[in-house]
Amino acid sequence: MYKILMAFVVIALMLIPLSCVQPQQEEPPQDWVVANETEFLAKCEQYNISFERYVVNDTIIYLYQRMIGEAIVEKDIINYQFDKDTGIFKKKLAHWRNDLPDKLPQIISKEQAMAIGGGTKARLFYIDPDSSVSLVEPTPTNPCWAVYIYNETSTYNSDVIIVDAVTGEILGHGVLEESPPFPPIPSLPIGVDLSISNAPALNETAEITCTITSVFDAPNTSAQIILPDGFKLVSGELSWQGDIAPNGQESFKFTIKSVKTGNWTIEAKAGYLFGEDGWYGNVDYLYISVSEETALVSKTPFLSGDTGMRRLDDSQIPSMAELPPQGITPTVPEEALETTSFSSSGTRKSIYPASNSFSLLVKAGTTSSNLPTTPK
Repeated sequence: MYKILMAFVVIALMLIPLSCVQPQQEEPPQDWVVANETEFLAKCEQYNISFERYVVNDTIIYLYQRMIGEAIVEKDIINYQFDKDTGIFKKKLAHWRNDLPDKLPQIISKEQAMAIGGGTKARLFYIDPDSSVSLVEPTPTNPCWAVYIYNETSTYNSDVIIVDAVTGEILGHGVLEESPPFPPIPSLPIGVDLSISNAPALNETAEITCTITSVFDAPNTSAQIILPDGFKLVSGELSWQGDIAPNGQESFKFTIKSVKTGNWTIEAKAGYLFGEDGWYGNVDYLYISVSEETALVSKTPFLSGDTGMRRLDDSQIPSMAELPPQGITPTVPEEALETTSFSSSGTRKSIYPASNSFSLLVKAGTTSSNLPTTPK
């Protein structure tokens, strides 16, 4: 009977979702000793611990954000790093508080917290003594809701109210953020994105915004813009340095002017030091093709020799395919490719067989008598 009872217990434990199982207290993940990635993954499987996996340059990074129930334990993370090529262990970084309970007490709901704090968004935290979220002193011991309040005409929060999640008491204010508290999570621990206001033809200007995001606390983050010879700086700065809160973002703007025709690449690099010699970083690019009258902006490189919108010689234009007689609807092949082209006169959609698919950008003003069609 005892063996049968134990068998049922084992089966029941196997049915528990992995994300809900806590690490065994006698060997928490921040104390694991591993020689390589294989041993690390074996321990993850043994103790049912889930890490987020990232690859940054030559390093494989496994990141664990500590949660107690639905509450984020602020700044409590575990980070294991391995060589990308060999899988050999490189270093371990950890911050872990030992004065917290294993599970959440009875708390008020998010909706109740937002009603108390007068906000429209909220997140649940165990607040760290060196908090980036709360200004309340002394540090609350109960889990707390950070309730975000927004101006009617802005997407940025105007106040943060800290509400005790157990008693429902308003404890004070939190740290204001210069951006919404819920930016998208990037594919890497740190992300960088370049956006531009318009495509600048020769001697025209455009404003570029560089946005840096981070999954976790990123102190002393730096960003650098590399301009090619085809552009010069008109206003603003080509570098930025500062701190980014967990799941936060920062941005800076600058204005450029195009001074040479051709295909150009604008590069942004952002990153920060983590520990003694660890570094997280990312890059983004804007590809801009500049001519005297027009310009083209892309997030992917241009093909060799591509100059964006350009005039085509007659020899470059394929012959026009015959159209079906009036009143007859042409049939579309089963496997076809739909493409959309844009011009100053509007948008045109075309459907071509996938086997004969091609891409051709036509200068605005091309007439129906010389429109290109599918290559034969």
